Amino acid sequence: MRGRQIFFSSFSTATGCLCTLGLLSTDAEAPVSAAAHSPGIEPESHSLTSFSNNAWSTAGREREDGGTRSLFSDDSLHDASHLQDGTLVSPLGDTRHSRPGVNVLEEDRVRAGLVPLLPPAASPKSSKDGRRRLFAAVSTAFLGFALYLGLMTLRYKQVPPDSQPAGSEQTRPKQRQQDTETVTAEQLLQSVDELKNLQPLAAELAKMVGTHESRSALQELCSSLTRSQDIAQMIQVGPAVSSGSPLTAVKTAIQDSVSALSRLYEAARERGLSLTQEVQKERPPVFSEEEMQLLEDSLGTGFREFVDFREQSMKYSTPIFVQKVEKAAAELKGLRSLDCTDDLHLLVSVAKNLEIVKVAHDAMQIESEWSGEISDNAAAVLRMQYQRKQASTHLELEGQLGELHILCTLERERRQFELKEDVSVLKTLELLEEQLKRGELQLQKHENLMNRAKHAGNILSALKAEKQAVAVAESLKALLEAAASSRRSIPGVASEEEAAQSEAMQRHRTLVAYRTKQRAASHAKRAISRLKAIEMQISGDFASPSEQELKGKARPPLARHMSIKLAELVADKLKEVEDVNADLRKPVNTEEDTEEGNSSSAARTKEILRASQAAASAAVAFLHEAELMWLDARLKKSLEFDVQLSVALARKATAAVSIARGEEAQQQHDHIEMSAADIQEFEELLAQFNSGHEKAQSANGLNELASAAAGIKQVASKLTTFVEELQKQPAKR
Repeated sequence: MRGRQIFFSSFSTATGCLCTLGLLSTDAEAPVSAAAHSPGIEPESHSLTSFSNNAWSTAGREREDGGTRSLFSDDSLHDASHLQDGTLVSPLGDTRHSRPGVNVLEEDRVRAGLVPLLPPAASPKSSKDGRRRLFAAVSTAFLGFALYLGLMTLRYKQVPPDSQPAGSEQTRPKQRQQDTETVTAEQLLQSVDELKNLQPLAAELAKMVGTHESRSALQELCSSLTRSQDIAQMIQVGPAVSSGSPLTAVKTAIQDSVSALSRLYEAARERGLSLTQEVQKERPPVFSEEEMQLLEDSLGTGFREFVDFREQSMKYSTPIFVQKVEKAAAELKGLRSLDCTDDLHLLVSVAKNLEIVKVAHDAMQIESEWSGEISDNAAAVLRMQYQRKQASTHLELEGQLGELHILCTLERERRQFELKEDVSVLKTLELLEEQLKRGELQLQKHENLMNRAKHAGNILSALKAEKQAVAVAESLKALLEAAASSRRSIPGVASEEEAAQSEAMQRHRTLVAYRTKQRAASHAKRAISRLKAIEMQISGDFASPSEQELKGKARPPLARHMSIKLAELVADKLKEVEDVNADLRKPVNTEEDTEEGNSSSAARTKEILRASQAAASAAVAFLHEAELMWLDARLKKSLEFDVQLSVALARKATAAVSIARGEEAQQQHDHIEMSAADIQEFEELLAQFNSGHEKAQSANGLNELASAAAGIKQVASKLTTFVEELQKQPAKR
C-alpha cells in the first residue's frame, strides 16, 4: 500500500467537485475565454514605407518612467539569485501584484485545477477569434498544468518505474491478491480518500482529451465517488464494522471509480498517440519559390526576408517538438494498464506525457494557422493589386468603346441628311460597327478574367488569369485604335471636338465620370477600413475581456499615439481625395443652347472626367499604402504570437523547476537539486531570454522583429531542454 500512502492529501473534496462540475457544466466543444492571455509584446507603429525599405517602425512596451522593459525583467521570470543550497525557490507564487497585462497564474486556481485548457478549432465564422482563444488557452495550459503535474510528480518521486512493453506479464503487488473480505474499513476509507484526491487531475485530463469517452468516464467517476463518500461517512459515524453491506457497497463504489479512471486512462493514451501522428506529418513551405518570386516582385525584398526568417525559425523548432512528442508517445505505449488502486499513480504518467504531446501539437497548430493566414493575406494583397490595375484598365477601355459607338452613331445620323449618300462611307461605318461589336465581346471576356483572378484559390492561378486579362486588354486596345483610325479616314467626318459638344457624348462622359467617382469612393472606404482594423489591433483588439473591462475606455500610451497617427493619416488622404473630387459636385450647365454654351459645357464635362480620374488615382494610391500597412500589421501580429509562445515555454520551464516551493513540497522533503553550475547556466539562459525579449520589444522593423523572435524561440527551447534534463536527475528525499 506504499503507493497509496504517498498519495495526495492536500486536494480537498470541494476542489475536486468544483473542477469536475466546471467541466461537466459546459460543453466540451465550447470555446474557452481569452481571459487568460499569455503576455506578449505590444503591437508596433507603422509607416507608409514599402517592405523593400524594411523601415516599418515599432515601439517597445512603455514603462511609467518612459523606457521599455522586458516581460521577464521584473515579475515574470526572475534571475536565479533566490537559489540557496542547490534548491530553486519559485517566484511565481509571489507575483499576484504583477503589473496589468502580465498573465500570472494564481496559485489557488492552479491547485484547484481550474486552469482553462484548449478550445476546439476555430469556426470559419470567427477564425481569428478562435486563434486568439487557442493561443491563450495553450499558453495558460502550459504553465498551469505543468505546475499541477509537477506537484503530483513530487508526490510520486519514489514510485517504481511504470513503463514496460505493452501486453507483458508483471508481478502485481500482493495487495492485489487480497481477499476482499480481509480488507479493513480503514483501508477502504483510505482508498476513498485517494480516489477523491485524484478528482482534479481526472477533470483536467478529461478536458485535455476532450472526447465523449473521457467526459463519460469523468461523469462515472464523479458519480461513484459521491456514492463511496456517502457510504464512508456512514461507516465513520456508525458502529465499528468489519464486513457486511456498507463495506461491500464501498468496495463496489471503489471498483467503479477505478474502472472509470481506467477508461479515462486508456482514452488519454489513445488521444496522445493520435495527436502524435498529426505532429509527425510533414508540413510544406508557406510559399513555393515561384509564388515567393511573385510576392517579392510586388511587395519587395523585405517580404522575402521575413518569410525566410520565419521558415528558419520553424525548421529549428519543429524537430524539437517532434522529438519530444515521439519520446512521450513511446512512454505512452509502454505504460501498463490501470487495474486497481495501486496503479493510480499511472494516471500522473499518462497526464504528463499527454500534456507534452498536446502542447507540441497545439503549438505547431498555431504556427500552421498563422502560416495559412500569412499566405492568405499576402495572396489577397497581391490579387487586389491585380484587380485594381485591371479594373482601371477595364473602365478606361469601356469609356473609349462607348465614345466610338457614339461617334459612329453621330456620323451615321449626319450622313442621313445628305442629298446623296456615299456608299463607301456607309460601308466603312458598317465595318466600324462590326469592329465595335467584337470589342464588346472582348470587353466582356476581360471582365470574366478579372473575376477569375479575383476568386483564384492561389497566387499562381490569380497570376495566370491576370496575364490572360492583360493579353485581352492589349488586343482590345489595338482594336479600338484601329476602329478610331478607320473613323478618321472617312471623308468629311466630324471632328472629335465637334462630337464632344453633342448631348449624347456629354451624357456618356458624365456617366463615366460618375462611375470613376464611385470607384474612388469605394477605394477610399476600403482603405479606411484597413486602417481602422490596424487601429483596433493596436488599441487592444487582442486583449482579454477581463483586461478590456479593467481598462474601460483608457488605452495604453502607444495605442493612443498610434490612433492619433492613423487618424491624421486618414484625414490627410481623405483631403487629397476630396480636393480632386470637389469639382465633381458642381452641376453641368445643360440649359445653354448657344454654340458658346455647348463648347463651355463640353469643356466642363471633360474637366469633370479628368477630376474623377485624378480622384480615382489618389484613392488607389491611398488603398495600396493602407493594404501594405495592414499586411505589415498582420505579419507583426504573427511574430507577436510566436514571441508569446516562446514566453509560455520559458515560463513553463521555470515553473517546472520551481514546484518544490511551498509547504506540501517541504513536508515531502522532495527538492529539485541544482548545482552551482546548474544555477549559473539557468541564470545565463534567463538573461539571454530577457535580452532577446527586450530586442523584440524595441525592434525598429518587421525583419528585425522576426530575427529577435527566432532568437528567443531558440533560447526558450534551450531553457526547456535544460529543465527537462534537470528533472531526470534523482531527487533528494
